[in-house]
Amino acid sequence: MGTPSNIVAFWRLVEWLTPTSFPKTSPKRDEREPIYDIRTDSKDDLPWQPDHPHTIYRCAQASPGITEDNHREKWAYGIYAGLININTAREEIESWLGEKLNHVVRDERQPLGTSAVGFQVDSAGCVIAETLVLSSFAWAFGALRKQAAQGRTTLHANALKSEDFADANGVVYDRFASELSGAELTSENLYRFLAWLFGYLGLATQTLTPTICRVQCVRRPVTNTTPATQTDNGAHTQTEPPSPRLTAALEMLNSLFLDDLALVQHNAESGDIGEALAHYLGKRPPRHIDLRKEHQEAWALLAPVAYPPGRWPTKNRYPLVFSQQLAVNQALHSLGGGGSGLMAVNGPPGTGKTTLLKDIVAGIIIERAQILARFSSPSDAFGKSRPAWQSGEWRQFFAPLDASLLNFGIVVASSNNGAVENVTLEFPKAADVDPEWGDRKHSPFTEIGSRLLGDTGEAWSLLAACLGKSKNKTAFADAFWGWEQKKSEDDPVHIPDLLKGPRPANVPGWRQAVASFQKALDEEQACRYERQHVYQAVTTIRQIEQDIAALQHREQTLAAELAQAEQQRANALERQDEHKATLEQAFLGVKSEREAVLKSAERDLESQQNYCSAAEHSLQGVQQQLEHCREDGPSTVKRWWSKWLRTLSSVKAWQNTLRMLSDQEVAARQQVSESLKRKALALNACNHAEQQLNHSALSEAVATERQQYQRSEATTKEAAKHCEQVRTQLTQQQAARATAEKKALAAYQTIDTYCEKVGHRYCVTPDLLTECPKTKELASPWADPEWESARVRVFLAALDLHDAFVLDAGKPLQNNLRGMMQLLRGKAPNELPEGVAESLWSSLFLLVPVVSTTFASFGRQFAELGRESLGWLMVDEAGQAAPQQSAGALWRAKSALVVGDPLQLTPVVTVPDRLQGSLAESLGVSMEWLPGSTSTQALADQASLYGSTIGTTWVGAPLLVHRRCDSPMFEICNEVAYDNAMVHGKPCSNSSLFESAWVDVPAEQADGHWVPNEGRAAKALIERLIEQDVTADDIFLISPFRAVVKKLHQVAANYPGIKAGTIHTVQGKEAKVVILVLGGNPQKAGAKDWASATPNLLNVAVSRAKLRLFVIGAREDWARYPYFGNCAEWLPTLSADSFQKMVIS
Repeated sequence: MGTPSNIVAFWRLVEWLTPTSFPKTSPKRDEREPIYDIRTDSKDDLPWQPDHPHTIYRCAQASPGITEDNHREKWAYGIYAGLININTAREEIESWLGEKLNHVVRDERQPLGTSAVGFQVDSAGCVIAETLVLSSFAWAFGALRKQAAQGRTTLHANALKSEDFADANGVVYDRFASELSGAELTSENLYRFLAWLFGYLGLATQTLTPTICRVQCVRRPVTNTTPATQTDNGAHTQTEPPSPRLTAALEMLNSLFLDDLALVQHNAESGDIGEALAHYLGKRPPRHIDLRKEHQEAWALLAPVAYPPGRWPTKNRYPLVFSQQLAVNQALHSLGGGGSGLMAVNGPPGTGKTTLLKDIVAGIIIERAQILARFSSPSDAFGKSRPAWQSGEWRQFFAPLDASLLNFGIVVASSNNGAVENVTLEFPKAADVDPEWGDRKHSPFTEIGSRLLGDTGEAWSLLAACLGKSKNKTAFADAFWGWEQKKSEDDPVHIPDLLKGPRPANVPGWRQAVASFQKALDEEQACRYERQHVYQAVTTIRQIEQDIAALQHREQTLAAELAQAEQQRANALERQDEHKATLEQAFLGVKSEREAVLKSAERDLESQQNYCSAAEHSLQGVQQQLEHCREDGPSTVKRWWSKWLRTLSSVKAWQNTLRMLSDQEVAARQQVSESLKRKALALNACNHAEQQLNHSALSEAVATERQQYQRSEATTKEAAKHCEQVRTQLTQQQAARATAEKKALAAYQTIDTYCEKVGHRYCVTPDLLTECPKTKELASPWADPEWESARVRVFLAALDLHDAFVLDAGKPLQNNLRGMMQLLRGKAPNELPEGVAESLWSSLFLLVPVVSTTFASFGRQFAELGRESLGWLMVDEAGQAAPQQSAGALWRAKSALVVGDPLQLTPVVTVPDRLQGSLAESLGVSMEWLPGSTSTQALADQASLYGSTIGTTWVGAPLLVHRRCDSPMFEICNEVAYDNAMVHGKPCSNSSLFESAWVDVPAEQADGHWVPNEGRAAKALIERLIEQDVTADDIFLISPFRAVVKKLHQVAANYPGIKAGTIHTVQGKEAKVVILVLGGNPQKAGAKDWASATPNLLNVAVSRAKLRLFVIGAREDWARYPYFGNCAEWLPTLSADSFQKMVIS
């Protein structure tokens, strides 16, 4: 890509090697100011010499220096000497660089020549030495030849230095003055000088053309000068003063951008270039925001708080439309308020670029007024006066202006003289201001504003001045400042008269002006806040409605969820009851069973007790019987002693009884023992049965049923809890919905109140951004009459505040303005103390907020100002400006607004693309920076954050409502150039004039590009138009080719008022009727290829026509070419016969 310093160095090399053109030869006798070529091998006299046709036919015979047809004019001559063959020079440079750039297309058009030097001679042919101009191209070419001869063919950033050129200028001037100053110029002495010059510069003689010089003859008023005396060597001791016209023309032999580019290059090497230029030279935004697609970004820029507090009092009170307002808001938001940077606005023809600029200017003036209002007294805005410079005995003082007031000056610049003049004439013009707001006759500065407008109309304020070239600056200083003292009461008023004289009665005092301004601001702010409230309402209402819908949906969901939860709770409760019943039933069943067991055990225990008692009783009975038996039987001794007694029957019977009773006792005891055991068992069973009847035992028996019951009980509680939670959520949702509905109601009431007050058309919603392009682009959001009027009142109060400030500022401001006038008149020193120039310019900007200049004059006009020392730069017709032309202006600007259209005319760059490519590659610069393939507008577009894509091209902030052309001109331009992105905003005209058409004139005969039949058709068409009451002033005759235009001038001469010119000369102009005479040599297709290479040429031509367009040419031939085919489809065809019938009818 290349660093910023390398890019600027490359552009500077291109400027060095740009051959500046000079007037084309025009030697015919009937030319008012002829131009002659003098060949090297010719012995012809020069125009002021006796035998030259010019002297014979164009000069008064009694006094050859006087014009033959007007004795109040005399001749002056501009000499362009040492004509260089540009093709030879270019090919030589390319051969040194050695690059074969096959990807860069060579420009095949034949370049115009240039000359090595230029100077003036007076009416007697005597050389005016001080007018000598050395061509920067000739010097640069020679310097590169010298380097190549030394083997240095690799270019570097500082291969060509301004200091070296200045040194060469001095050497050449000394030689020229010593040889030719005051002498009559002849072919011989000129040739001798040129021979030395080419040797000194290092130029080869083969680069010379056969023409030794070209002589431009111009008329000038006769002045009373002391007769010149001739010295012994033929030189005159005094020559006539130089012709200002020729001085200006000869200056064009040098690039006017070299010094500024050197300055910018030097600062770029250290990174000291400021935000605007940094963005221009490659500091791109992280992304581009397409406002036609990214609606949220666009909507944010339409918030009333984003609008500037004031606006221009536009005629008919037309508000800005959608894209215009977006651009204004964006510009003042991002670049104003202490901001800095670069922004592009893409403004096709008729889309209101000047209207947009007016609102931005109003915003800047109001911003400065807000700062002015902070000062208790205007004198507080100035520091202590101090010397600025001294000239002889005159000492100029200045008072430093407060730093807060230094960045509000607005400079409109362009490569097009007409563009800057048009803009600065439009701003103060009273005819463009709505009469309701008055003519501001109460302002004492309005009279001076009208004087600056001249014949173009009355001013309503002193708002702008066209500066730039010396003539304009002097004229402005004379009209604005005069010469300090009025000579009589009838003399016009100038600024010193107002500042020193009694205070005008109608201008409010400072405190009153501040109070009025603050009141206007407060009233506007109240309107703004009201609309911001509506904006917030319409911004949020959709979200509120979405929230309400979401809340309602959530309510429905929660209600259903609550019903389901209630059902689940009921089911759970039912299951709980079932499980409880089951538990109770189980409990009773177990208890009953165990009670039965207990009763059985008790009965068994009782039975065992009875049995045990019976057994015990039986045992007792047996024991008693046994006891009685023992008592009744023999004694023990006897039994032991009388074993023999055993045998006795009685004893035996006793023994048997005893034995039987003993057995019975044993059996009874056994029975008792067993019964006791059974009783114990029965008792244990009874006790166990009793234990089984306690609660814990019973509960343990029904544990499963209890667990089921407990689980169902827990489920029921959980279901109840869930119900409560859902019910709480539902209540909250209902409350939230009620709150949202209140907000919605309040928002609707806010919107309805505003709409009832101002009408629905001004209340917009985000839906606007998705509407059809026409609806959206024609909308004027929030531009209701109440707020628009409040904003206009703020601007008018700001102007009144400036008036009061200026009138009350006193001597500090007077000194600064006096110094500023010296600066404009060229009477200040070249180097000023730091801060002087900035304070002087800022003081002038307090009275004249806008000044204009061409880029060619920019560096000289603001030579004393440094980086970001100008508040605002507004570039107009930026699509025509080569990228290097605006670099110096952008370096001096804090904020830059670049306005133009890359689809109108492109920059005129005379260095071929192939040579540009070679120079770029030698410095490591990419092809995107070639002046032949880009423009100031294109680079600014790429650096802009906001914009849109039109076709395949990204453009900054596009203006899309076209209000100039009727159909089908609008449709043709929209189709061939703008991808049908524009919308038609002009009401349909009710003209009875016959419709636009293509007059088909076959190119049967041609004189170069001139087709005589087309000329006759144009003349017949003009006659027909005039018959239908179209005035000559409303007709443009245009053509792509100069040869055709030259003939059209002859046609136009028969109809005073008709203007004729090439398409390149009419950009920025308009007419009701445009007649496009195509011409074009039918034998050479190259001319048509050139004219149709891009849509630009046709776009400019068609968009000049407000009411009707007539194309004259061979339709079938031209329709085969791009863009002209589209034009042919939109225009009905009139054949030669049909056209003839129409003319006759």
